[in-house]
Parts: sequence; C-alpha cells; structure tokens
Amino acid sequence: SDEARARLIHALSAGNQSWAPAAPLLFALAAIPGHDAVFESSTGETRELWAFHAGIAAANLMAQATEMGLIAHPMASFDEAEARTALSVPPAVRLLVVFAAGYPGAADALPEDLQRRERSSQERLPMEHLVANDCWDAALGVSARDVRSARRG
Repeated sequence: SDEARARLIHALSAGNQSWAPAAPLLFALAAIPGHDAVFESSTGETRELWAFHAGIAAANLMAQATEMGLIAHPMASFDEAEARTALSVPPAVRLLVVFAAGYPGAADALPEDLQRRERSSQERLPMEHLVANDCWDAALGVSARDVRSARRG
C-alpha cells in the first residue's frame, strides 16, 4: 500500500531516501533464524546458516532481475526496527536488506553525488584479493576500501 511504502521509505537512510522512492517496487528480504536448521559437524561444532541461506536467496533474486532487464538494488542502510514496524514484522524475524527494484532509469534523474558515482569507472577488486590457492594469503585480509584508496593515491 502507499502507506506501508511511505513508512518503509522513512526507515531508509537519508542517502537511500534521495533515490529509492523513484523505484516502482520496494521490498525487504527477511529471515526467521529460529526456523533454519543448525548444521552440526561430526565434532559437535554447530553453525547457524540462516544468514548464508538469505544471502543465496538475495544473489539469486538479483541475478534473475538482471536476466529480466531489471535492477534489484540492495540497501543495508536502514533502521531495522523502524522497517519492522512499517511492515508489521514480528520480533523473531530479521529484516536483512531492503531492495529497490525496477527498470534502469536515467542517471540524470539522480542527485548530483549519485550521478558522479554512477558515471565513474566501475572497477572490480583484483582476483588476488578474493581467491587464494592452498592457504590463506595476506592479500585476502586487505579490505576493498584500502585497495581502492591505494589505486587513487
């Protein structure tokens, strides 16, 4: 509804509020940690996998949107408690990300700071910072922000 949409927009960070309302669809990815299976190894170590499973769902959702010619832009910068209230979500449910989805728009319609970012070169992190063979490599511990700063420096 228009009312729930307005409440959800209000829960977004100011930066996301500057562009996300233009998207025709806003929705949240939710998970119920208590409903997911806990992995137990043969040594008795346990791992909760709900966040991992939600990440798989998010990646598949974004890949499918791309295949359909859509953009599904995830936003982590939002007030979870406010978004939970906006959507009447119970406390046992985690809202992990809010998506803005729709067909790509014109960069000219964005605020100036986002226009610059949209038009700037998009570089991927070098492979040596993502993958190592046989053992941990110190390059894996360097953050993407540090790598990008070094390139600009």
